[in-house]
Amino acid sequence: MLVVEDDEGVRAAYRVIFESEYDIVAVPDGLSAIEIVQSRPVDVVLLEILMRGIDGLEVLREIKAFDGQIPVVMATAVKTVRTAVDAMRLGAFDYLTKPFDDEEVLGVARRAVAQRRQQAPPGAGGTARPLARAVPAPGRILIIGGDIGWQSVLAVALQRSGLVELVATAAALVADADLRWVKGVIVDPGEVAPGILGFLTALRERLPISPVLVLGAAPDVSELRTPRLHWVARAPGHLARLVDGMTAACPAGRPAAAPLTPYSGRAMEHLAIHYGHPLTVAGVAGAIGISESHLAHTFRADTGMSVRKFLTRVRVRVAEHLLATTSGKVAGIAAKAGFFDASHLARVLRRHAGPRSGARRPTRAEGL
Repeated sequence: MLVVEDDEGVRAAYRVIFESEYDIVAVPDGLSAIEIVQSRPVDVVLLEILMRGIDGLEVLREIKAFDGQIPVVMATAVKTVRTAVDAMRLGAFDYLTKPFDDEEVLGVARRAVAQRRQQAPPGAGGTARPLARAVPAPGRILIIGGDIGWQSVLAVALQRSGLVELVATAAALVADADLRWVKGVIVDPGEVAPGILGFLTALRERLPISPVLVLGAAPDVSELRTPRLHWVARAPGHLARLVDGMTAACPAGRPAAAPLTPYSGRAMEHLAIHYGHPLTVAGVAGAIGISESHLAHTFRADTGMSVRKFLTRVRVRVAEHLLATTSGKVAGIAAKAGFFDASHLARVLRRHAGPRSGARRPTRAEGL
């Protein structure tokens, strides 16, 4: 049993109630609870709604996104119809109002565990064995700032891990945007400086659970050094560190992708700058100081695709972004993205057709 309660005295009381029947792990905050669920088998969660920092409803949402079969019992001293409805809508097993007697909470926990064991694989018996985790739906990464080449290379590189299905790009965070889909954020602070500290503070308030990676040196501000906020120095290899950092920070319920090697990272940085120019594998290899064969082998081993295929996907994203956000002529967009002409762009877009976060304008895409 995982007990999530920020009051130390209440945690101690729960231990007295449950310790004869359950192995108890008690934590004082939502972030710790999420980390426990993602790292070890849990049969039932007893979760306080009103906590400092991340509230219980947000923790419930994250737990259910990771493993929808874990029964979560919500507890609160202040019951309202709205919070009860929200909890049940998000998949809570039951909802208890403090104070409750020992037998009441024990009975709810027993029913929750009985349900959990009924979902165990055949042959598991009545033992509390780890259950198969449901693979969560891929999350989306919000990329804020940076030029379109940088954004597009990050988008393609993040997909190599299988953690990210779609990557959204944005010049700035819209105050009233619905960000429930965001699982992680990568920020190039160029567009939001010099107000980066205030911007990041607001971002942490809106996305307290999502990891945030910021390009640049960390300022001397202790309140921004939170466990889910990381700074990546702007130096050779920084793009690979952003990809690796976000891959490691986003829970996937599957083995993490191996870190990118330095040469693959440097090749990606070269593509982010020169995607619109005529490029060859030999030229990219020469620019980063290795042989063509070495680059081809290393890049495919790291990303699962050739340099040419990676570059084509980057160019597709650039073209889609320009088609969706500018009124330029198709021929000019094709040239800027690195395609020979509008006809070449049309052929490639047809091959790569599918849902994208930076969606093309339908009329222009259909016209192509």
